[in-house]
Order: sequence, then C-alpha cells, then structure tokens
Amino acid sequence: MRFFPTIYLASGAVAAVVAPQNDQPNCILYHRAEMAEEAECGNRDIIKTCFEKLETQAVPQLEECYKSAGCTDDKASVLALGAEERCLTKIAGGELRKRSRGVLEARAPEPTYMARADDLLENAPGLLGRATTSSANTETMSGSSCVTASLTKVESCEPRSSGGGSTCSNVEQTSWVCTPGWTCSFNVEGTHICMILHNSLDIAGIIVAIVMAVGAIAGIVTITYLCIQNKKEQKRLFAKAEATALARAATKKKRAAERAPLNQGVLGKEARTWEVYKRRARVVGGDSPKRGVHLAVSRLTL
Repeated sequence: MRFFPTIYLASGAVAAVVAPQNDQPNCILYHRAEMAEEAECGNRDIIKTCFEKLETQAVPQLEECYKSAGCTDDKASVLALGAEERCLTKIAGGELRKRSRGVLEARAPEPTYMARADDLLENAPGLLGRATTSSANTETMSGSSCVTASLTKVESCEPRSSGGGSTCSNVEQTSWVCTPGWTCSFNVEGTHICMILHNSLDIAGIIVAIVMAVGAIAGIVTITYLCIQNKKEQKRLFAKAEATALARAATKKKRAAERAPLNQGVLGKEARTWEVYKRRARVVGGDSPKRGVHLAVSRLTL
C-alpha cells in the first residue's frame, strides 16, 4: 500500500512542473531556436535571427521568415500554418515528457517484480525461442529517412530596420530529393511522407488487362456479326420484294393472254355477221340497198 502514495506524490510533482509550460500562449516565441532547427528548408540561421525579432507568432510573419531564408512560397505557407501545432506536439511536448520522466525517476522507487513465465521459458536452456512477427509497414515512410538533402546557394534579402532597403546575401538552401523508386510529399505538419512506387505490372494487373482485352475483342466481334446479319436481312428483303413484283407481273400477263382469244372471237363473229348482212342485202335488195338490208335483217331475226 505504500507504493501508491509515492505515485500520487510523483504525479503531483509532474503536474506542478508541467502546468506552467503547457499553458504557454506563445510556444513558438518561447522555443525560437528549436523551431528554427526544426525547419526543413532554407537557412536555419536566418530563420533563427528572424524568429528572434518577432513579437507575435502570427502566421504571415512566420511565413515571411521562412521565405526570407530561401523556402518556396508553398513550403513556407505549409510550415507557417503547422508551426504552432509542431511546437506544441514535438518540441514543447517532448520537453514536458523529459521533465516528467525525470521527476518520476527521482520520486518513484524502483519496483520489484517476479520474472514472467515467458521470460523463464525463453531463457531456459534447451528450449526453442518463440517466433516473432513484425507488422511494420514497409510501404510507407515518414521523416527525412526517405529523402536526400542537397544544398544550393540562393540570394536571400532581409529588410533593414532603419533607413529602408534590404540587405542581401548568398545563403545555402536545403532542397530535398526523393529516394529513387519512391514518391514523396508533405503532410499538414510539413513532415515528409514517402510511398513506394509500383510501376511494374503484377499478376493482378495482367489479369485485369486480359479481361479488358477479351471484352474489347468480344464487343468488336459482336458488332461485326450484327452488321453482317443486317446486310443479309436487307438482301433477303430486297430479293423477296423483287420476286413478288415479278410474280405479279407474270400473273397480269397471264390474265391478259387468257382474255385475248375471247375478244378476238367476238370481234371476228361480229365481222362475219356484218359481211353476211351485206351479201344478203345485195342479193335481196337489188336496186334498193336499204330495202335489201331491212329484208336481210328481218330474215336473220326470224
């Protein structure tokens, strides 16, 4: 039971040390040198000098400090926006953790414990060790481990405090080159985030390509088949229409041929009858043709 009061006393001491620092309203101004060393671009000495002249930690002023040191506009904007969060989480937070760890080590007694059964089994002679697996993701990395720094000289100008104008000098600017085979970017805190590039075609990509090729070939074959069938159907309909027209023409011709002998027989009979009338009129009438015609007609009717 004596162990817990000791922990409570240590926690109270940590809170007493941490509380004044955790409530700092101006973390960047309090950690000017650390924030300058934390910068990932530009000349850190120029950034440190510019930070020492700041009276507030407004984002536009921080951005101007990064730009004056040689950072690009986009990089300076990213670093300025995430400066306060980085200060609270990395610099101030790390300092507080160090202080709290020191207080705990000074106040808390070293606990005594018994060895675990796993430790006894692992250290026992003649026994095989357990296989351990690592779940670390090797596809992504962060920080400066996936980039290479290169120094380039750029001209940096600082505004003069009095008299106007500016003082320019050549400074070395740090630029970051991504590791070959990786793609690199920045997060909101300005930290490098790198991922492996997969430019080679793996088995899944080959399968997808084969499926897409088969689908494209099937579509082309289907369209070609439908076009051929359409042409065949058009030819069939044209031949059917032509055959129907020929059949109708043949039917009309046949009917006309069947009617022709009847017409010729009627006309021939009428012509022969008229010739008979004329002959009888001549025989019967003598000198009077009209009288002979009337007599012939009356005899024919009888």
